[in-house]
Amino acid sequence: MEQPLGYRSFAEVWARQLRWSRLRRDTFKFYFLPEILSGGLSPLAAGTFAVAAIGYSPAAALVVLAALWNGAEALLAAVAGWHLSRRSLLTWIARDRE
Repeated sequence: MEQPLGYRSFAEVWARQLRWSRLRRDTFKFYFLPEILSGGLSPLAAGTFAVAAIGYSPAAALVVLAALWNGAEALLAAVAGWHLSRRSLLTWIARDRE
């Protein structure tokens, strides 16, 4: 079910994200700390390191793993009928930059 949120400026969206982050940080410290591992950066770094350790190109591994990571999300969005556009990849990268 879609939620009618209406237009939000970048500043409003950013302020909301900061409020929720601070709430999680201050209320649930034990759960907040491992959140850095929940984005795409940690699995991509670990996968790239593992592939490089067995002798393959780290740059090629990073590209392939990133394509698999974001391709899976694009497939899920398409199958679920979620919004998917040319900008989706950029928004996913911005979201997972942690």
